[in-house]
Amino acid sequence: MIIESELIRCYNLADSVERDIIDRMWLKHIKDEPCFYSGSMETAQPHHIRVAGACGIGLKPPDIYCIPINYIVHNNLHTKGISYVEDKFNVDTENKLKEMHNYFYYEYYAKIREVL
Repeated sequence: MIIESELIRCYNLADSVERDIIDRMWLKHIKDEPCFYSGSMETAQPHHIRVAGACGIGLKPPDIYCIPINYIVHNNLHTKGISYVEDKFNVDTENKLKEMHNYFYYEYYAKIREVL
């Protein structure tokens, strides 16, 4: 899976301090979002999506690749896999995460970046 968005483009060009800021802002942003797959407003847990080029074997992807998911979906992702969850909820993870990133970038990050 490859995620291409303005936010990822900026993230890849940023230094480690700015990447840390982006990661923290992203985690704060998704904290109160509904479950990425089911839309449930249950307490969401952050789940790191494995993305080509963003992590290696045994390495956690950056927080910018986190999505909010509820406990049941989180359990299904780890036991049955992403294809099962995508089919069950009819969600294209790659496109939906790109949409979330673009919304976040244009609504929050681009405005904040002007003052950094």
